[in-house]
Amino acid sequence: MKAHARGLALLGGRIALYAGLLVVWEVLARVHVIDTFFFPEPSKVAADLGELAAKGDIVREAWVTTVEMLVGLVVGSIGGIAIGLVLVRVALLERLVGPLVYFLYSLPRIALAPLFLVAFGLGLGSKIATVIFTVFFVLLINTVAGARSVSNDYVRGARALGATESQIAWKILVPGTIAWIFSGLRLAVSLAFLSAVVAEFVGSTGGFGYRLQLAAVYFNTVEIFAWLFVLGVFSVLVSAIVGVFERRALRWRPETMR
Repeated sequence: MKAHARGLALLGGRIALYAGLLVVWEVLARVHVIDTFFFPEPSKVAADLGELAAKGDIVREAWVTTVEMLVGLVVGSIGGIAIGLVLVRVALLERLVGPLVYFLYSLPRIALAPLFLVAFGLGLGSKIATVIFTVFFVLLINTVAGARSVSNDYVRGARALGATESQIAWKILVPGTIAWIFSGLRLAVSLAFLSAVVAEFVGSTGGFGYRLQLAAVYFNTVEIFAWLFVLGVFSVLVSAIVGVFERRALRWRPETMR
């Protein structure tokens, strides 16, 4: 009960703090202490949010960005994990392609968005390609690092018992690497969202980034703040969903290892 009460008190404190900050912002804007062109009143931002929600704009743009992010995340993650496991099991291949992997990983992936735009056009394809490229290398690097952390004694023992390479991969390497994979996945989700939105800035016909860019073109700072708020809420929800999946996937591990 004490822990529950402390949790409620913390929640109440947060609400009071954030509400207080918004009230101060509103008052300073109304008395012209701050420039409302750059920092519009929270009440106007809230009204614009209500209008965007009523017209269905938030759901429509969220759908576009979500499709780009999820398709790119799934394809990039599966590819990164699979190639990472292959590289760990084939040492010669890892030595050959390792420098290229780290070179591509070091590139600013967002800077490649214009290239994907030229290759795949203004539609979903260019945004999905940007997300795939971003996510792939994050999961690849984390998978390789996680697989290397698995003790060779387990691998040698499995081989001595007649296990095949595929059985070693699925029964030993994957379970031993799962925490690293989820660590990479948490980062990959954030980067996938960022990549999709920034790629929409470069060229798009829909999505959060497209609407932000459109608001910026018309110097509509009220709408810019409204979409920034939507982006923040969306990001928090995505992170929370990943956290739920991570806890479920790692229930078998001791608490101290999570």
